[in-house]
Amino acid sequence: MGWLFASDDKSNLAMQEVHSKVRKNDRPLPEGAILLGVLKAIEKELQRRELLGRSADQAMPHWFMAETDRNIYLWRSGRSIDDCHEFSFWVDVPELIAKRRRHISRCRGYNPFVCSSPSETGAEHELRYLEQVEDLADSIFEKAALVSRASESLQHEMQPEQAYCTRVVLPYRMALE
Repeated sequence: MGWLFASDDKSNLAMQEVHSKVRKNDRPLPEGAILLGVLKAIEKELQRRELLGRSADQAMPHWFMAETDRNIYLWRSGRSIDDCHEFSFWVDVPELIAKRRRHISRCRGYNPFVCSSPSETGAEHELRYLEQVEDLADSIFEKAALVSRASESLQHEMQPEQAYCTRVVLPYRMALE
């Protein structure tokens, strides 16, 4: 019977260790950061309901930009998409919007994700889309940040092995940028 009690103690210590490691592994998240999967679900729903206007048809979705950044991060880290489960990808939406605006301004109207030749209208549509997403960000993405944090907490409770995931905030700032 004493052995079972000792086993329970070890089990409790193991759970404490998992929770301690989760806290040690936590990286501060920017205010309003949301999980990549949450961003994708929300943006697709906003587009489905046509709440992002006609510009959404000619703009690159934020979730796609974030997934592209995720893939680049994995590639530069010597990893593959199969290794995604080892990471927790969060998106700093205002920074992602700012990054896209910088890209559009450098392209002088050419949007490589939308058309095959320089077009002022492609850039204008995308800038309008960015503005529409920003307008919705205060109300929708604030709640999405709360849902993301709750989701991560629940996942850590349900799957303690996931507690060891490394947090990565997208867009990821690399030495080259």
